[in-house]
Amino acid sequence: KVLSVNGYNYKINGDFIFHSKPYTSKEKFADYSILSKTEDIYNAEGKKINKEDYVIDTYDYFGMDSLLLVKNKLGKNLFINTKGDVIIDGSKYNDVEPFSSGLAPVKNAEGKWGYINSKNVLVIPFMYNEAKNFSKISAMVRYEGNYQLIDHKNKVIKKFDEGFSSYSIKKDAENLDYRNYNGT
Repeated sequence: KVLSVNGYNYKINGDFIFHSKPYTSKEKFADYSILSKTEDIYNAEGKKINKEDYVIDTYDYFGMDSLLLVKNKLGKNLFINTKGDVIIDGSKYNDVEPFSSGLAPVKNAEGKWGYINSKNVLVIPFMYNEAKNFSKISAMVRYEGNYQLIDHKNKVIKKFDEGFSSYSIKKDAENLDYRNYNGT
């Protein structure tokens, strides 16, 4: 036994337990006026690794990069490692998304998206109107109104001339599924 939990207020992913707890402070948490819960993160030994209260996206977890996107009480987007240490302060970006297959989409002050690596180096420049997560092979981006797949070196693999209607979201996936409006 490493941790006692009641009900369904936890999830397990790999060697980590994410335990939801009610947020009871009268202070405002980040940019949320009402916040129902925050998350504590425990390792396989039952040791709490987060050093402060965080909000974590429901579907995010430590992936192949061993980084997790969290939001702290001040509203800062941070990437923490499996020891709970802040590795990247994402607050210098207007928006950030979780790491997947080595890269994370980040948005600059001009509203353009690019990608950083796990060392916070911009490896794909700020040039996209939208940027989705990477699979092992590619990511969906929107450039000047057109959707296309790019590889990790920013080379265009495929253009979606008819746009797309949906795509799968899987962190560190081998492949992602994309659907054109015409169903293909």
